[in-house]
Amino acid sequence: LTQRVVAIADKTYLNEIELKQHEERALAEQNRLWYVALTRASHRVYALLQDLDGKSVSGLAFWKNRTEPFQHRCCTDEMVLEQIPQAIHLAKQTSIIEIQAQRFPEQRFYSRGKTSFSYLAQHLKHKAGTDLLASQSNDAVLAEDELDLINTAEEISAQPIDWIKSNFPRGTLAGNFLHEIFEHIDFQCSDDWVSEIRRRFKNDYSSLWQDLLNKYNESFPEQEDAEHLLYQSVAEWLKDILRTPLYQGFRLNQLQQEQYLSEFPFYLALSDRVLAMTRIQQLFAEYGLNMPELLEARSARYLNGSIDLVYFDGQRYHIADYKSNYLGDDLADYRSDSIAQSMSLASYWLQAGLYLVALHRYLQVKMQDYQIEQHLGGATYLYLRGMNGEAEQGYYYWQPSIEFILRLDAILGYFAEDKIA
Repeated sequence: LTQRVVAIADKTYLNEIELKQHEERALAEQNRLWYVALTRASHRVYALLQDLDGKSVSGLAFWKNRTEPFQHRCCTDEMVLEQIPQAIHLAKQTSIIEIQAQRFPEQRFYSRGKTSFSYLAQHLKHKAGTDLLASQSNDAVLAEDELDLINTAEEISAQPIDWIKSNFPRGTLAGNFLHEIFEHIDFQCSDDWVSEIRRRFKNDYSSLWQDLLNKYNESFPEQEDAEHLLYQSVAEWLKDILRTPLYQGFRLNQLQQEQYLSEFPFYLALSDRVLAMTRIQQLFAEYGLNMPELLEARSARYLNGSIDLVYFDGQRYHIADYKSNYLGDDLADYRSDSIAQSMSLASYWLQAGLYLVALHRYLQVKMQDYQIEQHLGGATYLYLRGMNGEAEQGYYYWQPSIEFILRLDAILGYFAEDKIA
């Protein structure tokens, strides 16, 4: 039985046998390390040994007379150059050789980047605006499409929209707030709406809340319990939106929670070619949907996004998109013709088409008996400030033809099919 000890200051603590064992172990470890160093090189090893009297047996000197284990044919058969070979000089080229280059492939290689509607909207040559709810930025600034459509003339509204809808802050931050509210509330039960509104304001959107509260106090300086009344006003606004009759009298408050999905994410595979924005724009124009001219998006191989709402009305699957765009203070500013104009300026037709193609491809994969004519519905664009519970007010419903969806799907293409072809 042996016991390892550590001598801190004096070797006299160890007897002669223990000291010898320790030295043997240290020497063996040193030899092992040298062996590893000498045998792990791929080609050759250079090691310097300072052994003036030739008596050293430790470290590298241990291997000095033990060359046999290291002998290899590449070592023993290596020829020693005793004479420098004559230098080789190339003769000067007297004739010109014509070099034939291979034909450059017509289909170029493009990196597999990804894009989205928000990115494509930034490629407008005459940029009218961006999607308020698509951006994740918290900069509370006016969107450019709002600036274009705000009526600066002093007019008295024949049918003014409610105070909360007219004075609710504009811009990305306000849009994100409304977006998150719809993502978390129950469409059929309003019991928890006020608490959800309060929690969102206090925890995540305090600056937005302070801005709204200041406006309310300026408009109603003698009103008591302003905070509670503001929460109630936002909740009533939500009720107006969800009870507004859409296509064929359908209302969003008819949806049970298992019939809809909020923030539906998707990745849409595209062709292994330049995204043909010109062909896409020509397709929309062919169906009477004009938008500002678009630029090419060369590196896109995937289109990703998140659809605000995907729902099943009992017959078809539809999409809905929430828009907080400010078009004016009058209800007439949110009629179908005004909304259609706004959608053209902001290229929302493109967004709706892309999202419907994404839903079409998703249903193709998930539904065994999927038929596009039977199962695919349309897109409803909800301009929230103009929705007051009445039909034909504050929204635009668009259900493109089956031919349109299939043609747009073909233009976008499939990366896998291109590689097979």
